Amino acid sequence: MDRASLDPAIKLIISEIHLKLDAAKRIAKAAEACATAGSIGEALRSRWISNN
Repeated sequence: MDRASLDPAIKLIISEIHLKLDAAKRIAKAAEACATAGSIGEALRSRWISNN
């Protein structure tokens, strides 16, 4: 592949990584809030549901 073909593919991959990291951050923040509030089970459920 030449550079012109690779650049858009790399940008797309980086965008996908960014989206997944943002989603993971939201899940972690919600799980932390549940755990802080004393609901460890809910924190774990939030993580589990998001992955399935």
